Amino acid sequence: PQFNPDYAIAPQGGLSLRTTLTSEPMTSYTPPPSDDDGSSASLPMLLDPKFHGSFLDLSVLPYNPIREVPVVWDMPLSGAEAVQTIFGNCLKLVLCSREGALILQSQFEQYQKEVQAEEKHALRKKLEERMLEDHQRLRMQLVVDRPGGDVVYYQNHHDPTSPRNLLQIVEKSKYNEEENGEILEVTKMNSFMENSEISHGSTLFASVPIDFDPPLDVKFSHTSTHVNVDCSTPRGINRGITHNLATSVIMDVIFSPNIYDVARLFAPPTEAYGRAVVLVRHPLERAVAAYENFKVVNKEKYGGMTLPDYVESEFFEDNILTRSLSGNFGTPLAKEDVYTAKEVLKRKFIVGLYDRMQESLERFEKFFGWNLNIEAQKCQETEVQREISKQSSTKIYSNGDENEGAHPNLTSSELASLAERNRVDLSLFEFVKFLFAYQGRVLFG
Repeated sequence: PQFNPDYAIAPQGGLSLRTTLTSEPMTSYTPPPSDDDGSSASLPMLLDPKFHGSFLDLSVLPYNPIREVPVVWDMPLSGAEAVQTIFGNCLKLVLCSREGALILQSQFEQYQKEVQAEEKHALRKKLEERMLEDHQRLRMQLVVDRPGGDVVYYQNHHDPTSPRNLLQIVEKSKYNEEENGEILEVTKMNSFMENSEISHGSTLFASVPIDFDPPLDVKFSHTSTHVNVDCSTPRGINRGITHNLATSVIMDVIFSPNIYDVARLFAPPTEAYGRAVVLVRHPLERAVAAYENFKVVNKEKYGGMTLPDYVESEFFEDNILTRSLSGNFGTPLAKEDVYTAKEVLKRKFIVGLYDRMQESLERFEKFFGWNLNIEAQKCQETEVQREISKQSSTKIYSNGDENEGAHPNLTSSELASLAERNRVDLSLFEFVKFLFAYQGRVLFG
């Protein structure tokens, strides 16, 4: 295809960007025209041109690993951290994520140490030169007339270039004239460096200066290899744009919580597109997980906050899935926001479900052509089971359970208040489940 056409002429439907369809079974894909109940899946919506021009439609097949970059939408508390561990540790892929900020900070600290070492060396050399001059001047001053007219020159028998002696050239020296019983005392003299000491301790850097911009590099951090770019923040995205991250061969997968901001990496004239995938979690489970995480992070101040208080507080985020997809964070959601969210999901995303993580990961890997060996498969299964084990305190009872729709740790009234604040996301989640089944038949069947 013609990569990244001008935003003004970016195709808003159809298959004006075509490739030879050779992949199996992903030879063709048409977004669903309706929900599972027969109603319209979404009204025709014009997507944000910058976003649309940066991410390929799923109908453009097959995936091209040379000019397309996998992008995982890092929905908060929805399993993306587990996916990151699996892709990095099990599949050995190079990642661009928020971990890049830590790597960049480590590089900055190393840079600071090198600069300090160079400055310290230069300063020490300069001081030694000045102290040597001071020492020579002192030697010329220590000339004493002896009785009888002879002249004695005091000599410092220590190495004058020794840093220790240079810092204190003459502490106390005595010339002992045994013949006359005279003792010539040279009073204690300290160099100009007395009480002046060079010290460089370790420094904790709260942030990396914006003008610190080293070349792209990869480092191993925790369990995976990461590029030294933070793909989770606008500043990190700016750095990635500066260094042409999207067309580099240095990284394999991008993780970002802001799908619209990360789209800037693929803006013209960049000859690359993003391919988006996401794990979606039940909105109420995600909200409960956010509540519990909030209490842990703010234990001292809000550790005792109840769920009803949290739901009514400024810290609560309602309908985060719909708001993130529509870009509406500041005003009440409208039907158009829901239509936009559905349009983005069905045209741009391979959707996965948090509670069907293993199957979702297998779809992602199949689409991108990643073949796992036995060791990688076992590693992935272990990480999935570890993530599933965390669900016990947030799991909403599903179909077939005796207490379907209930929660093990919440009263019905608490759950109802949470559902009311997330009713738009709950509706959208039903579409996500439908889309997951639809893509399974049409794209991966």
